[in-house]
Amino acid sequence: HGGFAGAKPAGKGNQGAGHQAGGQFASQLHGFVAAMGHIFFHTAHTPLCDDAKCGRLKSFYYTTSRDVCKISVTALSCKSGTQYNDNGLTDPVADFQKGGALLFRLMRRYAARTDMLYLVMCGICSLISIVVLVSVGQSQLGGSNNKASVQLIASLLGIMLAIIFSTVDYRTLARAWPLHAVVAWGLVVPTLFLHNFRAGFLTIGYDAGGTSNYSWYRVGGMTFQPTELAKISFVLTLAWHLERVRGKVNRPLNLLGLLVHILLPVAAIHIQGDDGTALVFLGIGAVMLFAGGLSPWLIAGTGVAAVVGGTALLMVKPDILKGYQFKRILAVMDPTNPELADFTYQQNKGSMAIGTGGLTGQGLFNGEHIFVPNAWNDFIFSYLANALGFLGAAAVLLLLFGIAARTLRTGYRSTDALGRYICVGIFAALFLQCVINLGMNLQILPVIGVTLPFFSAGGSSVVMMYLCVGLVLSVSLHTKRTRGLAEYVD
Repeated sequence: HGGFAGAKPAGKGNQGAGHQAGGQFASQLHGFVAAMGHIFFHTAHTPLCDDAKCGRLKSFYYTTSRDVCKISVTALSCKSGTQYNDNGLTDPVADFQKGGALLFRLMRRYAARTDMLYLVMCGICSLISIVVLVSVGQSQLGGSNNKASVQLIASLLGIMLAIIFSTVDYRTLARAWPLHAVVAWGLVVPTLFLHNFRAGFLTIGYDAGGTSNYSWYRVGGMTFQPTELAKISFVLTLAWHLERVRGKVNRPLNLLGLLVHILLPVAAIHIQGDDGTALVFLGIGAVMLFAGGLSPWLIAGTGVAAVVGGTALLMVKPDILKGYQFKRILAVMDPTNPELADFTYQQNKGSMAIGTGGLTGQGLFNGEHIFVPNAWNDFIFSYLANALGFLGAAAVLLLLFGIAARTLRTGYRSTDALGRYICVGIFAALFLQCVINLGMNLQILPVIGVTLPFFSAGGSSVVMMYLCVGLVLSVSLHTKRTRGLAEYVD
């Protein structure tokens, strides 16, 4: 409105007028850029209609006065008929109030454009987890709420990071693979060689459970597992790789490159001693390869060969597994063997807790709970089923199923292959961890240290799980934006 006012063209030979016009034009250009910045970034100085019935932004026009930029407002269209005069920038109190109104409006806009049901379901899982961990603390940890407090902080931090992460285009995150891959795997590599190495308050390759699993860092009193961060990077880089060879996955050289991409991280995590996480990585890679178009015959053949070859290898060379790992497998096959009592104890207690929960459970803060070792982490589902019964356990499983289903739904609705591959990878991580953890609790699978997403206590795993949620929300948010733009162009 109004355009650039007061600029006089510089006449031939009139350098003073030319300099004056040039300075005036520069001043006006500066005013225009500043005003557009206010509009685009929605700062607290953006004038808003003061009438609650209106809710529109006031209209802008730009003027210059003595080379000082100024934003003015004029009443052109107010739904309630309120009139405004040229009043320039508002005072700090008004700015704060209008900034708050604008923030609320932006939050509503974000909620309308993203998959809020997905985020809410994840939040409900975290809330149930915190309440259950308080119960575990009261009944098994001498009244300590430390586990629940860490879970609460990690969940709140994770939700905030998920919201921030979702606003970043997933394509940008995938293209930035050299950055996050170097950071993630740069943290993993030292743990391959340094075991319980102390450097001041930092311990590299920390064995958190005393099972020769050196995949942790210990910083003061806190622990962090870098493979959780590497899991996100792995999904992004493999999705990016699959998109680059889309339609050509079954060509020998392309397939070889993809297998190296998958097996190198799996081998590194195995060297760490964290075979449970290595198995999850392998499963993520296999599912993403299938989604990328790998021939079903190749998948079936590879699966059969892996089972037969793995069984033969164990028979010929049983010491390829650590002693406790082999006995854990035997404990599942023969749970009543007295020689394996030390290895069957935890799973026996877990299955007993699930079985005695009944329909409605023993209650979270009353009744007698079956003691389950490590009930706050790998076996939290057993404790939950004992406290909340069949109905509570079924509700938890429905929540996890709903999260997994909406992850796939988001991938299906994505407008490009990259978004689909990312969602499939995160679905695979979530689904595999749930299946393995539930199999451990039900005494179907051996104990391999895989946590239940959103529920098991652990700050780093919870935060990284919410970063995965942020990736899915990013695909959802930017898919809607792309579709909206395409409809507008059409």
